[in-house]
Amino acid sequence: LLRQGLTDNPGHLEGWLALGLALVGHADGFVTPAALQAFGRARVIDPDHPGAEYFLGFAYLQSGEIRAARNVWAGLVERSSTDAPWRAGLEAEVARLDDMIARAPMLQGQ
Repeated sequence: LLRQGLTDNPGHLEGWLALGLALVGHADGFVTPAALQAFGRARVIDPDHPGAEYFLGFAYLQSGEIRAARNVWAGLVERSSTDAPWRAGLEAEVARLDDMIARAPMLQGQ
């Protein structure tokens, strides 16, 4: 259903985000190449929309790639306006991941 909708409307940002999330869910939380492609398409459609990078970071987190999630979200915070309604929550998540990385030596070299 999603793929058909995107075939009919390839510029639908939310459709690409939904497809990426569905693919990650189908792969038991792993960010597959197809999911990365879907998130990448969403970024191309609207590079300023935070959704693609937020969900990409979330997908990395679900698949255990803590440092990758942290880096994606930290970059998103750096590029976002200070009054973005979601910024404070995302800053808190980055701080939580920084703390997790600092406490787990195995994550420091990831």
